[in-house]
Amino acid sequence: MNRETIEKAARDYVMPNENIRPLMESIVAKEGFIAGADWRINSVWHEANDKPEFCGKKGIWIVMYFEHGMLSATFVRNDEWDELRKRNNFAKWAYQTDILPDRKEADQ
Repeated sequence: MNRETIEKAARDYVMPNENIRPLMESIVAKEGFIAGADWRINSVWHEANDKPEFCGKKGIWIVMYFEHGMLSATFVRNDEWDELRKRNNFAKWAYQTDILPDRKEADQ
C-alpha cells in the first residue's frame, strides 16, 4: 500500500455529494481517513532495540524490516532475542499478527 492507494481509498470513502455532505466535511473526512491509514501502517513497527513482549509464550513470530527494504519472518524465543538482533541487524520489527489481514470475515 502506498500514499496514492490510501488517497484513492480516502476519496472513495468520502464521496463528496453537496446534497448530503458539505465540501468542508468531506475534506476533513478525507484527511482523517489518510491520517488513520498512515497511523495504522506505521503503528505496528517497533524499533530494533525494543524487545518484544513474550507474555509467557515460549516464542512468537515476528517480521523483521531491513534498511534496504527486505522483510523476513522468523519464530523467536525470549532467550534467543539478543542473538537474533545481533545476527540480523534489522532496522524495525513487527509482531506477525499485527500485519496480517483482519480475519473477521472468516468468523461469519
